[in-house]
Formats: sequence, structure tokens, C-alpha cells
Amino acid sequence: MDNITKGDFRKVARKKRKKRTGKGLLIIIAIMLIIFLSPLFKIKEITVEGTDKLSHEYIISASGLTTGKHLVFSGLSKAEDILNKTAYISGAKISYHFPSSLVISVEEKMPVVYYSFADGFVGINSDGVVTDIVQDMDTPLPVAEGITLASYSIGEKPDVDESSDMQISCLIEVASEIYNQKLSDEIKYINVSKISDIILKTNNGLMVKCGNTEELSYKLSMLKEVISVADTAGVVDISTPSRVTYEVT
Repeated sequence: MDNITKGDFRKVARKKRKKRTGKGLLIIIAIMLIIFLSPLFKIKEITVEGTDKLSHEYIISASGLTTGKHLVFSGLSKAEDILNKTAYISGAKISYHFPSSLVISVEEKMPVVYYSFADGFVGINSDGVVTDIVQDMDTPLPVAEGITLASYSIGEKPDVDESSDMQISCLIEVASEIYNQKLSDEIKYINVSKISDIILKTNNGLMVKCGNTEELSYKLSMLKEVISVADTAGVVDISTPSRVTYEVT
């Protein structure tokens, strides 16, 4: 009979421990898979948070998520990517709530200006995409003047003729800056019929001559100051921001 050394016993013991450890891990993994793949983790409810203009049904449909699917096969990451690429959503996050619910949290790209047509208004966001078509405006935003849209549909940029292409770019730039400067509730109309001579009209009766879009941010900051002190209708000229004038009419 061959001699068995202490070292041999140690090797045999290590092998046995490795086998036991390996079997234990496999059992744990198997149990986890059985639990994780059980019907308990099938999606039973999908809710939406953070919407204002967009319907919950639209968000869920756009995400591609459906109830009845198992969490593992729901494709949450793909659904988030789809929503984040949607024209009128600036951010989307999908979270899982144990044991069978999903919550879609979204941030909408709100319109910065409305275009008036015969039966209502078309909302346009800072990317130039149509966000909504409504009969009555429920948000204090400026309305576009001096531009014609050929056609429009939600989620797409409106069709314009060649002559209006620069006008709508100008409109979006002006409206976006007005929105950023928190002046949207002060401005009633934006007239871009001449992009070198942009005209704003305020809710308190001021007509504002802006000139072109050069130094637009500074011009609007100056307008903010004028609006805060102007107590009667008049003409404000901010086309040369170093020489702003206000004439009472």
C-alpha cells in the first residue's frame, strides 16, 4: 500500500471543499433563478409620473412596455432609450417596484411658443418640434405672428415653405430665450415677419423693437428691467442694447 502523506490528505480535503462550494453555489443560483423567473415577477402594473401634456397611454405605448411580461424579458433599458429619443421627452427613467410594478418617470419638452391657426393653437418646443395641438391655450406662452406653417403633426417639425424656413428658426431662437429668461408669461406675441426687425408685444401693452437676434440674451435682460418699471403702454427699443429707449404712447 502506498504511503499517504499529510500533504495528500490536505489536497483531498481541498478538492472536497471545492466540490461542496461549487455545488452550494449551483444550488443558490438555481434557487435564485426559480424565484426570479417565477410568475411573481411578471409585470402587473405600469404607471407614469411627471407628465403634463402627454397622456399616460401615449407614454406606455411609446415605451413598448406591456403588462404580463416577465421582468427579465421586459427590456427596461431599451424602453428608456426609446423614450429618451422621443421628440417631446427630455428625460425618462424606468424603475421597478417589488414585486410586479414599473414606474415611468418623464420630463417633457414643453412648448416655448404657440402658432395660431383657425381652430386653435400648435405648440412648438425649443427643438422646433410640435408638442401639442389645442383649441385653448392653458399655458401663458407667446403666440407667433408673421409666419405660415404649411402642415404640422405632433412629434414632428412643422412643414414650412422655403421663405419661412429662416423665420421659424428665428422664432424658435427668440421664443427659447424668452422661455429661459422666464419672460414667457409677459410676452403676448412674437412677430418674425422680418427677421432683421423682430417685434414683441407684451401683455401690458408694450411694443418691443428687438432688431435681429444678435445679443438676444442681453437685449431680453434689458427688456426685463423695463417691464418691471413700465406702468403704461409704449414703445421699447432694445435693438441697440447699449441705448435702450422707452417711449410712452
